[in-house]
Amino acid sequence: TLHRAMGTRLEFSTAFHPQTDGQSERTIQYLEDILRAVVLDRSLTWESALPLVELTYNNSYHSTIKMVPFEALYGRKVRTPLYWDEIGERTIMGPEFIHRAAETVEAIRKHIRLAQERQKVYADRKRDEHEYAVGDHVFLKVSPMKGVIRFGKKGKLKPRYIGPFEILARVGNLAYRLALPPSLSGVHDVFHVSMLWRYVHNPDHVVDFGELQVERDLTYEEVPVAILDQKVHQLRNRAVSLVKVLWSRHDETEATWEKEAELWRRYPNFDTGTPVPDLQRDSDRPEFLNRRELIDEAVTALNTLKLYVGKYDKNFIQLPETDKKILPSTLQAPELEMKSLPSHLKYVYLGDDRTLPVIVSSKLKPDQEAALIDVLRNYKRAIGWTIADLRGISPSVCMHRILLEEDAKPSREAQRRLNPPMMEVVKNEIIKLLDVGVIYPISDSRWVSPTQVVPKKSGVTVVGTHEGELVPTRVQTGWRVCIDYRKLNVMTRKDHFPLPFIDQMLERLAGYSYYCFLDGYSGYFQIPIAPEDQEKTTFTCPFGTFAYRRMPFGLCNAPATFQRCMVSIFSEYVGNIIEVFMDDFSVYGASFNSGLENLALILKRCIETNLVLNWEKCHFMVEQGIVLGHIVSKRGIEVDKSKVDIITALPYPASVREVRSFLGHAGFYRRFIKDFSKVAAPLCSLLQKDVEF
Repeated sequence: TLHRAMGTRLEFSTAFHPQTDGQSERTIQYLEDILRAVVLDRSLTWESALPLVELTYNNSYHSTIKMVPFEALYGRKVRTPLYWDEIGERTIMGPEFIHRAAETVEAIRKHIRLAQERQKVYADRKRDEHEYAVGDHVFLKVSPMKGVIRFGKKGKLKPRYIGPFEILARVGNLAYRLALPPSLSGVHDVFHVSMLWRYVHNPDHVVDFGELQVERDLTYEEVPVAILDQKVHQLRNRAVSLVKVLWSRHDETEATWEKEAELWRRYPNFDTGTPVPDLQRDSDRPEFLNRRELIDEAVTALNTLKLYVGKYDKNFIQLPETDKKILPSTLQAPELEMKSLPSHLKYVYLGDDRTLPVIVSSKLKPDQEAALIDVLRNYKRAIGWTIADLRGISPSVCMHRILLEEDAKPSREAQRRLNPPMMEVVKNEIIKLLDVGVIYPISDSRWVSPTQVVPKKSGVTVVGTHEGELVPTRVQTGWRVCIDYRKLNVMTRKDHFPLPFIDQMLERLAGYSYYCFLDGYSGYFQIPIAPEDQEKTTFTCPFGTFAYRRMPFGLCNAPATFQRCMVSIFSEYVGNIIEVFMDDFSVYGASFNSGLENLALILKRCIETNLVLNWEKCHFMVEQGIVLGHIVSKRGIEVDKSKVDIITALPYPASVREVRSFLGHAGFYRRFIKDFSKVAAPLCSLLQKDVEF
């Protein structure tokens, strides 16, 4: 090999072992210092200054080898204009050259050995030998992440240890393998001896690590535990409310003063753990000293209000308190409505007693169906049967942000009146979203949008009137609670993330033997909103004022955020085993085994990112399916016959609006109609300006 021919070897460096590449790190730092000095002095770029740095380094005297690197490598001094032809210089050849080279190499080795011994003496003065045996218990040192941990300087300089952990094996001379708990399964289990500290058994002292969320780089984030004190700092033009915060894994001596507004913004779910106070008994507590006047005013106003509207108290609208919470399907199997299926589909069950149903192809062989059920059971967490199964996609994967224009002005709109049936719809929706944590009550916000209820309709169909006339309509199937974010959307900077071309996606999707058509469960509600933008989603209704933790419908940039999130999650699979269009995912395979392997990869990725699929809209291992109004199968792309029947049954358009609607429906299938532009030209001419209809 090249290394053997040159007499060299390749050394690998590992994490937490700087001894393996210390010389390289020191050389790089030295070269960087020289390079920075040359660039600043001569106003050069880093690339143009590299030859000067190389010449400087190779011709600088090194105390370790007692000569310059160029002379050590070539056996002579570098020929510069000042030293081009020294008087009396003669060329050395033959055995004398070899003898002098051997002496030089031996001298260099001797000097390096002496320098190493000298540095070792310096290092050994404060060296403490640590050696552990298999079965010993040690603490593991964890380095807090700078800028994330919220505590004072004293806390930052204080070492942190978790454990103890048992030593399973010794790896080399300076590393050990530890038995880590399942909560640290994402961290490698081999550590350098410098990160360990011997554990001396003391039954009265136990270090708790169960609640510590350690990242892959062995860092963790501090969270607030309690508020110990409160004060108001008076500035020249305003007053700032401060709170003394006790942080996790710190005692009261390390508590820090933080801005109250900033604390609640960063930790909106922070619970102080204190019960509702008794004002008469606890009015002298620190947290009430600076608010006594405000509390007195509030109590007086409340008593005055009750004098005037006491007889109307019973008519105030309140949300009912219920103990019946929606539980995840893994804890309590839900009662589901089983709809009738076409002949090529059937239900199978992933749970006991015919619970947790999914929809699969009825044409599978018994062994194929068994293999499919095994995969679905192994990745059951990727499927949701109730809204309580939504865990929320990790903010590190994607997060919705609401960026406003520079001249944006906040808008607070009043709530709108609702009739009794609509009131019941809103109440049920609010209770459901509160139970699963999608929304939370908020008392004050600069942005407030009204709530409205709109009919939930199916696709376009044709119905007959009493006079026997056929008219196109969309049948109402229920009600949907929406938030009118139009004023917020006007002030929002638009996100122009593109959607894929439907025709290109269908062409890539067609021609395969097996498909799995997947759908996200309330896809928008799985994407978190940035904490600083949650107040902008505030909405008002007769039951109070609430804000969203997850992305709601109605935001102008919500589709772009969702498509970007899905592409980010399945980035390495899109175009190879899956096609993504919003919350519709199509997994395909040329054979049953390849399709099953692809499905397992997608379900695994869903679990890793907390993406949950809708059991009712997922069809597994079918031979064909409807994708965006087209039938996709091994035969290719076909027209959905039901859509064609609806279009052919539409009445003749009688207005410009109806002409535009008809062309929109027919143009969706223009790829199947030869010379569509020529055929539709007479109708398109009716849409032109100043043309009589």
